[in-house]
Amino acid sequence: MTSPTSDRTSDSLFATAISFELAVGFGGLLLGLFLGPDAREYVPEWFEYPVIGSAIAWGTVAALPLTIAVSLLSFLPLKSIRDLHQLAQRQLMPMFSSFSWIQLILTAIAAGICEELLFRGWLQCWLSGPIDPTAPWQPQVVLAVVLAGVAFGICHSLTPMYFVLATLAGIYFGVLLVETTNLLIPITAHAVYDILMFIRLRKLSLRGEQTAKQTAK
Repeated sequence: MTSPTSDRTSDSLFATAISFELAVGFGGLLLGLFLGPDAREYVPEWFEYPVIGSAIAWGTVAALPLTIAVSLLSFLPLKSIRDLHQLAQRQLMPMFSSFSWIQLILTAIAAGICEELLFRGWLQCWLSGPIDPTAPWQPQVVLAVVLAGVAFGICHSLTPMYFVLATLAGIYFGVLLVETTNLLIPITAHAVYDILMFIRLRKLSLRGEQTAKQTAK
């Protein structure tokens, strides 16, 4: 059982996380409104059910290679990987173990939507300018994908390795947008990836707690 105090702490952390992500998303929309382009131009209309369903399906599939790659990298015997593990154990695992499953999923969905609205929907498209569908990979588009990915990495630079992984993930999401011109695909890929990583972190945290209890007996 969880105590009322731990429940309040979890709810406070959840509210903070959601509020932060919403601020990021609204920032992307406001920048698009005043500077252009509008990220909503790359999202299907609400009544385009086949397009929406297809985008969610492809985005879910696209999250799997990224999840597998990051999971495999975590086994490499590198100091930077060990530093990332220590960060997860000290900060991330305790927080996510206190979240309910619904809170984890909602946080991941909020991150997928709001961060993609800013970094891909606005920043990348603002840097690249209009994309020629017949020849999308012009030099300015390549540069925009990389720069938006680096900006995404900088905003996630808790450790040097975290920066590298986040930058590569950002570039991956950017490629998805260029190849599909449908922002819902990188949004879904981002959200599903975060859900899978949150589940993994929570399982590791719970496993660590059980090991600690068994050791204390």
